[in-house]
Amino acid sequence: MSRPRVLIRLATAALACAPAVSAHGQPLTPAPGVTAEAGPADPRLPYRAATWGLVGGGVVLGVASGLVYAMGTSDEAVITDARRDGGVVTGITQIEAQRLQDSASRLQTFGAVGLGLAGGLLVGGLVTWLLEPDAPAPCGPAAPAEPAIRPFSLAPTFAPDRAGVALGWAF
Repeated sequence: MSRPRVLIRLATAALACAPAVSAHGQPLTPAPGVTAEAGPADPRLPYRAATWGLVGGGVVLGVASGLVYAMGTSDEAVITDARRDGGVVTGITQIEAQRLQDSASRLQTFGAVGLGLAGGLLVGGLVTWLLEPDAPAPCGPAAPAEPAIRPFSLAPTFAPDRAGVALGWAF
């Protein structure tokens, strides 16, 4: 992190934790019935909402798109499984076969596009999860410090006959 960004973060955290005072130096107290905020707002909340929204949308769209694709495959199977006599289809009419082929093609196209979009939503959820900012600094000396947990870690591994990389994650 660059030096100006560090200074800005420190100043923002100090201002957020500082008690509110009037122009005369007197501490401000909230009006009766109004509660004061305990500290700075958690900057991770929008990221968490976006992450869960993208992942949830990706899962729902993926399941729905998979079902639509399977319906298209089912329509196509009716044509390929139709009764044949010497290579000529005799189990269904040509009009019915054309209708089923059009339906299968359309459903499989919609299903494939939906599966691609679902994958994009899942990747977007992963990206927002990885870009989630650190926890805000606690206010006051009595506030417990939250341990810094990084979502991913890579570590080299060595053995007598091979080497590799170990991937770890926390959530």
